[in-house]
Amino acid sequence: MIENESLLDRQVNPDPPKDNRRKLKVAFIAIIFGLGAFAGIYGYSLNAERAAEMADVYGGKTPAETLQMFIDALKQGDYALASKYCVLDMQQGELNILNKNSPKKELMTRYIQMLEEASKQAGTYSPDGKTFLMNSELSTINYRMILYPSGVWKIDAL
Repeated sequence: MIENESLLDRQVNPDPPKDNRRKLKVAFIAIIFGLGAFAGIYGYSLNAERAAEMADVYGGKTPAETLQMFIDALKQGDYALASKYCVLDMQQGELNILNKNSPKKELMTRYIQMLEEASKQAGTYSPDGKTFLMNSELSTINYRMILYPSGVWKIDAL
């Protein structure tokens, strides 16, 4: 009969036992702390990325100036410097590509010529003025640049 009473009690009193309430509170608190930790780490990584972008001063005051700096570094064979005119996420990959192709003199010469031709084409700015896009059918190379928080223009895509 006690078993039936406890079953009846559970049906009449739907509140979970105190042990279950405690477990739910602990789980809820753990979830809240977990979300807070995730938000903190995400916010920290964004702040670290922004700080790195603020410290990055390689680039020109205009997209054209940055592209010319990139071309000049390529002409000098200074691929490490050339890669610094790219956004941070792209620098290592661009350096690897340039180093890989540096022995191919004709290829590098042609690449520089195509960049010089592209630099003569008109591009467009985004409405907020923070992105520049040169996308022309007249050019063999199209590129996109972004204005970094440090005030310099960086190559974002070639």
